Amino acid sequence: MMFAVEWTDDGLAALALGWTQAPDRQAVTAAQSRIDHFLASDPWGNSVAVSEGLYAIEEYPLRAQFEIDQARRVVTVGSVGHLP
Repeated sequence: MMFAVEWTDDGLAALALGWTQAPDRQAVTAAQSRIDHFLASDPWGNSVAVSEGLYAIEEYPLRAQFEIDQARRVVTVGSVGHLP
């Protein structure tokens, strides 16, 4: 079963800011697309637990943190950062 992937306003704002400052914008766009794909297909298997209820996924050059609502089949990305 697939999950819907939603990005919070803060997550989208951080992604957009990072994209505008990235030396390789195409790499950021591709990483965001891979993150959406992996979270939609298997959020637990494609991430690591950060703390209770909070997970992270890294797809260079991005690291996103998210929560999973299993009952609704929704993954909510709340923040994104850029890897060095």
